[in-house]
Amino acid sequence: MTHSLSLDHKYFIQIYNGEKDYEMCLYDEQRQYYEDNDIIVVNEKETCRFYTAIITRVQYFEYINKPLEVYGFQHFLPDAKDLTDAIETYEKFPRYAEKGRELGVLIFKITRISDISE
Repeated sequence: MTHSLSLDHKYFIQIYNGEKDYEMCLYDEQRQYYEDNDIIVVNEKETCRFYTAIITRVQYFEYINKPLEVYGFQHFLPDAKDLTDAIETYEKFPRYAEKGRELGVLIFKITRISDISE
């Protein structure tokens, strides 16, 4: 299956360069269909740039803190100073603080498989 993910420039480039290899999303209806070996088209917000990646691990967690502890916050947010900073960053994303506890989160390991296209 093929999915789409829109990211801010910073995270778009971090995944592309291999600095960020995990992504976390609210476990909403759309994300319930993510599986290992699915393809994901990673779009840069506010541009037409994109690349493709493969999902190699998918896992559900009840809230954002646990996957950051288990897999290491640096894999999700390479610029975070520490675990507390990483949690606070995710809680600032729209709906995460509110919906994260209600829906849980889905994490997936992501590896780029193409170059940037426009």
